[in-house]
Amino acid sequence: MLERAEAYAEAGADGIFVPGLLDLDALNTLCAASPLPVNAMAVAGGPSVTELAQAGVRRVSLGTGLAQAAYAATWRAAAELLGTGGLTALDARWTSANSTSRSAVDQEAGGSTQG
Repeated sequence: MLERAEAYAEAGADGIFVPGLLDLDALNTLCAASPLPVNAMAVAGGPSVTELAQAGVRRVSLGTGLAQAAYAATWRAAAELLGTGGLTALDARWTSANSTSRSAVDQEAGGSTQG
């Protein structure tokens, strides 16, 4: 892997992507020796973004992870709508996500989510 990073650097690349590498010790070794910033994949059950950053990873990719989560939520909501006619699964998820998003944006702006 390090030989590949060196070859990429010589060819003018500005980073190296190692999507299947989840071993933190191996990532740490690669990041320490690589002439290029390392991009790794965050996956369910894999190292956290914090752990990847501590290993020296400079960019984290999610691949299709967010889209797959959205498809799963859409499927659950459609199944409930067609099955019982309700949308409680979607309502609960949207309310929670929307509240969290508003809170984070408001905090960044220095305000409060209290109306």
